Amino acid sequence: MGKIIAAMASSHAYTFLEPKIWDERRAHTRANYKRRYGVEAPDQPQVAEETLESNEARYQHIRDGLAFLRSKILSLRPDVLKSGDLTLELLFIRVPEDQLAQR
Repeated sequence: MGKIIAAMASSHAYTFLEPKIWDERRAHTRANYKRRYGVEAPDQPQVAEETLESNEARYQHIRDGLAFLRSKILSLRPDVLKSGDLTLELLFIRVPEDQLAQR
């Protein structure tokens, strides 16, 4: 029987998108909301206070956290990785293949 050696989680709503396209992505998300529900999505007033610089700082913090998760997974060298969505693909998209070698 297998042995669970770790459990990790992260939010990833916009964490894999560069901050310079967040406004474009928000517009797309709002359009999808309106198409689905027939009304405009509620405004998020804090968005108007954001700047590219503040978003880039937040983004770096997020990327640092994801880099930590990536390094932790690599150091554990698990036989199997289980993910409920695309998070694993996105976490490892920039990892050199030789670092993901089988045991």
